[in-house]
Amino acid sequence: MLDHILRQVQSYTRTHGAAPNAVLISAEHLQILQDLYPRLFDRDPQLELGFRFIVVPGSESPHPRAAHVPERRSSLQRNAA
Repeated sequence: MLDHILRQVQSYTRTHGAAPNAVLISAEHLQILQDLYPRLFDRDPQLELGFRFIVVPGSESPHPRAAHVPERRSSLQRNAA
């Protein structure tokens, strides 16, 4: 499964000219990934892999896929803008 995710990230990077900052993944797939690669989750996966995992309903993303998701701004940042 990790190889599929990394291929998705590489494909996204080639297509868009920039690396994704997230991988959309179902809770079931994330659990499988955590079971297969527990050491990956000892530290922050975003620091290790360069992207974060965002859990979405399986019906929305039946397979893990790379994406660029805008960073969330805090209420202080929104009020300053």
